[in-house]
Amino acid sequence: MSALSLPIDFVRAPRGLLDQPEGLYTPATVAAWAERMPSLRTQKATDVNHYTIVMSPAGVTQLLPVLTRHFAPS
Repeated sequence: MSALSLPIDFVRAPRGLLDQPEGLYTPATVAAWAERMPSLRTQKATDVNHYTIVMSPAGVTQLLPVLTRHFAPS
């Protein structure tokens, strides 16, 4: 993955699979990947877990700007 040069958006859920206080990807892991991949654009979603980031209105609302940036008609 580190050889990719195109922009990649990574939105991190702050809570884990079963709503644990720590997300699936730790901030340190995300930071390490961001350092290795300059094209990686990271952001932390708020008040969602690994599932609700894509399965709840609160999560999808946070993903829409990222998705729109990539898929909106130009």
